[in-house]
Amino acid sequence: GSNTTTDMHSAYGVKSTQLTAYATLRPFGWMDIGGQIGWTNPEVTHVSGALAPADQRTFVPIELSLTIDTRDFPNHPTSGVLLRGAGARYDDRTSGLNSFKRYEGEAAGFVPIAGGRVVLALHGWLVRSDTRDGQTVPFYLQPSLGGVNTLRSYVDYRFHDDNMLLAQAEVRLALMTHMDFAVFADAGNVAARASDLDLAKRSYGTGLRFHTR
Repeated sequence: GSNTTTDMHSAYGVKSTQLTAYATLRPFGWMDIGGQIGWTNPEVTHVSGALAPADQRTFVPIELSLTIDTRDFPNHPTSGVLLRGAGARYDDRTSGLNSFKRYEGEAAGFVPIAGGRVVLALHGWLVRSDTRDGQTVPFYLQPSLGGVNTLRSYVDYRFHDDNMLLAQAEVRLALMTHMDFAVFADAGNVAARASDLDLAKRSYGTGLRFHTR
């Protein structure tokens, strides 16, 4: 949840074997329709803290996704958009108590300014989990915020819950061919109910970004 403190610390390990089969249909160069099915058997080793005791179960995850991508360079875009929608079901074959559905929507846009020397980057991401009565999402499969890709003022996986919302804005100024100066702002939160999501957790910062094309 979003109200956890750094004192509520738990240490654990997760070990699993994962098998996945996937296929992608590309009707256009900028559109992918994907599907995958897998099998995994996470085993949780609880070391310390408030988490549930050690546990092992088997999941069969199934996912369908649609991606539209017009970015010029996927790893360092200076123009274009990315739109992604996905729906997945995690079938708990051990007891059924951890079966759930997950829906994701993600959008990113990159606007070149001043001939491309300045780039405005915007990113939004929503994750919603759906469970039936008596079912829960295991903590190690909950979406999380924190780390270099989401709320950058927080450590990796700082906030967990069934639902997640993230909004990001970044301005990049090209100082040299392979170095940018960046100013960014992140906002988001996690919640047990999707209706309780907001942008209360925030990060701000600056930095240098080194890159190739």
